[in-house]
Amino acid sequence: MKRQLHRVWSVSGSLMAVSFLALPAPAAAQKAAPDNQRKIELAGFGGWNLPGQRGGVELLDRPAHRLGSITWGGRFTYWATRTWGVEITGGYSTARFSRVVPAGRFPRSTDEIFGAGKAVLNLTPRSSRLGLQIGGGLLGLHIDKTLADPAVSTTKIGAIGGGTVHVKLMGAWSLRGDAEAHLYSMDNGQGSKFQSDFFLTGGIALAF
Repeated sequence: MKRQLHRVWSVSGSLMAVSFLALPAPAAAQKAAPDNQRKIELAGFGGWNLPGQRGGVELLDRPAHRLGSITWGGRFTYWATRTWGVEITGGYSTARFSRVVPAGRFPRSTDEIFGAGKAVLNLTPRSSRLGLQIGGGLLGLHIDKTLADPAVSTTKIGAIGGGTVHVKLMGAWSLRGDAEAHLYSMDNGQGSKFQSDFFLTGGIALAF
């Protein structure tokens, strides 16, 4: 368990830590450049992971049902131009499911660690109070205790796509909401099948 917590924070906690290190000097960040010249954004997020395909079987004979689960992490965005940028995301989800055992139906976490790299397209002027972006790219995820067998872990490569809404608060600070789809293949005890998990998250962003 200690090893898994370390891996979780090494992926998502590092991005969030960078954001918090920037907090002691918000005034300097706000005065560094006008909105349309700020190239870097740091954001922490929390939210909900909604599995698109819910069925599965644990240990060959236990019917299972994937559940909505909490998720959290951090993002780093770099804007190469006013329109195009790249974004790195790291996060963790409990990725729970419930399964039927002789004593009844009980939940279990699979402990999902994920990371992604996206190309992002800005759809609104950077100076607007309301900002909209879309993006897509590559997804990597590691499942520590698979649904099919808790003694087995697996790593998968897939795709990610989604959209972002920014609402400016003051200076360099804004509220950020994201809706993303994680697309990959996974064997949940019924053979390898296509999976689409939907992540709805929100948080605070700092640009400089």
